[in-house]
Amino acid sequence: MNGPVQTEIALSPQVDGPVRLAVGLQPPVPESALNRLAAAIEDFLRLASLGAYVVEALSPVASTVQVLTRNVGHVGVTCDVHAVGIDARIAQVLRNSLVAFGRLNHPVAVVSLRGVDSVSVPTVELVPLGMAPLDRTYPPPSRHLGFDVTHARALGLRSPRRVEVAFRRALNDANLKGIIERFELWARVSFAAYASNEADLQTGECAIFDALPDIMDDSTVEMPIDKFGAPELAWSSLLNLCGRCSRDICEIVSVRIE
Repeated sequence: MNGPVQTEIALSPQVDGPVRLAVGLQPPVPESALNRLAAAIEDFLRLASLGAYVVEALSPVASTVQVLTRNVGHVGVTCDVHAVGIDARIAQVLRNSLVAFGRLNHPVAVVSLRGVDSVSVPTVELVPLGMAPLDRTYPPPSRHLGFDVTHARALGLRSPRRVEVAFRRALNDANLKGIIERFELWARVSFAAYASNEADLQTGECAIFDALPDIMDDSTVEMPIDKFGAPELAWSSLLNLCGRCSRDICEIVSVRIE
């Protein structure tokens, strides 16, 4: 049975510097569960390294995470990373993702995310889901995206959604491959990473189902989503990721969320 996840967070509001991430599963732990956990953490840190969780005041290109060490033990995974410009509310995204991992794969016992200087600076605490406004719970989008954003609210909870990303020029095969891979990464990491309340998280009603990016025309990528159960702030990490794609791969003119 998937019991409560012990969460230990000690991060300054803007995370700059060394951080240790440790996740322990409830023993006994089969090797297959460890491998899936290691892959999930690798995806999460990869998305963070692409500016998805940048603090609001910085551009996504100014934020990154570098993995320094990674150890897969008998019951969990520990990573030492160096973070730059990360919003500490990333901890809630991580905790939610691991609650979902415990429900779908193997129960998680403990999640720890600590900055090495956390004993000497003010630290953030996770706000219980549903007990505070969501903008205190999840990172907002950067104020420095560099492209137009049109955001239409959902017609209903858990309704289908669609994202359309327009680029300045036609995408070649390498451009398209890079964009699709990054959007698929976002979809994997964000699958159950955002919830409006604890009940939706525990039942999986918050999930983002079947986000399938593909080319629409030579200079446009679309991503239809079959069912979007997350709060609207879940789009923030995708917008930030688009900000990095615009610099790294091909300039983005506009993003439309329907």
